[in-house]
Amino acid sequence: MAWEEMDWKLLLGDVVDRAIHDWVIYRGHSRIDKRRLAADAYSWLFLEKPGNLIYERNKAAGFEILTFLGVCSALGWDPEQVRNRARTHRAQDLLYKGRPKQTRKLPSNRC
Repeated sequence: MAWEEMDWKLLLGDVVDRAIHDWVIYRGHSRIDKRRLAADAYSWLFLEKPGNLIYERNKAAGFEILTFLGVCSALGWDPEQVRNRARTHRAQDLLYKGRPKQTRKLPSNRC
């Protein structure tokens, strides 16, 4: 696999990870702008499919690769498996991903 191909696959994978992160972390947030991020991520992850207005507009404009289904297709991922994985994530797991346990502290306020 060429570096260029690996680079764009990593980028697309990061886009999916960020959407999952935004949905899980911000869906119950007190700030409206954060809840809007969660709503947008939810829409992209779970609602975009053939027949959906946003999906059809992106497809007609030649931006199908930017849809959730387009990204999954480019990566060779099953969209339903990704959605099921997203549903299993908890906010505290995502907030402290990659940090050693001794430095993990739960925030005093809810995220």
